[in-house]
Amino acid sequence: MLAGTLLLVAVALTDLPPSPEEIHPGETRTDAALTQGVIDHMRAGAGYYDAMETALRAQGYAMRPFWSFRLPLLAKFTAAFPTDAVPRLLLVTLSVAVWVVWTLRMESRWSLAVAGGLLTFSVFLAWAPGWLLFHDVWAGLLIALALGLHPRSRWAAVACGVIALGVREHAVIFAGVMLLCAWRDRYERLAWSAAIAGFTIYVLIHAWIVSQHVLPGDIGKNWVTVGGWSFIVSTARWTWLTAFSPTPVCAVVMPVALLGLAYLRDHRPLAVVGAYVVLFLFVGIADDWYWGLLYSPLLAVGIANVPATVLGVLKKEGESQPLF
Repeated sequence: MLAGTLLLVAVALTDLPPSPEEIHPGETRTDAALTQGVIDHMRAGAGYYDAMETALRAQGYAMRPFWSFRLPLLAKFTAAFPTDAVPRLLLVTLSVAVWVVWTLRMESRWSLAVAGGLLTFSVFLAWAPGWLLFHDVWAGLLIALALGLHPRSRWAAVACGVIALGVREHAVIFAGVMLLCAWRDRYERLAWSAAIAGFTIYVLIHAWIVSQHVLPGDIGKNWVTVGGWSFIVSTARWTWLTAFSPTPVCAVVMPVALLGLAYLRDHRPLAVVGAYVVLFLFVGIADDWYWGLLYSPLLAVGIANVPATVLGVLKKEGESQPLF
């Protein structure tokens, strides 16, 4: 396992991804500004899909395929308040809940000491301007909370998963992994199946409504590429160790975090992150690096578990050595 981690680090260091600033030099438009514009229009009385169409066209974004229009739940929730204060407070609360749940699950004092960074960075993301409007921030925290609550509270985990599905379509990967991991529990299996079925209906309705706002000549965008491990490294940019660090740090942190997850007693966090990693090897373009926010809280958990992992591996190796 350690050898595999070192190999991934070596591979990543030979093909580093560009920084966000290098992808589109001089670019002024941002997804956060797009979403803020939509919310401002909604607060002024516009409907979500009309506001999204207006914002996409005004800023020259792709209109096709249908997921260019983000799922409406987050925008509708935020626009229900006159300012962003209440949604921001809720996001901070969610961040603290994730930290509390996972800190209580840490299995050693070493992990507990390092896990404090998870709270610091999560609250920073919640309070910093713009991040409130990233669907991936909300979905990632909900996914982390669901995994932290499972298996002691399976139904709370399912509830978090359902909300995550409503916020970001990428959360279906998480729900699919949870369904596969629940093959021994009939009721949990049915719950995740129902969640995925409901999500499918939700997306089909969303796609149909979007089709009413798209013209045949509208520009499209292709997300199916082969970014490889370089793209995966770029998605590790938003952990508490890499947010303000040079890109090579991401190349080290991503494999190390996976190592820490691999030694958790619960295999679900590693399975979820692994599923996203496999998908993102083939899907996603350079400026989709923020997709990593879907699992950055789990990477923080993996990093927090590394000290205990290394000590455990060294202890086992020491016990296996001959006495003379």
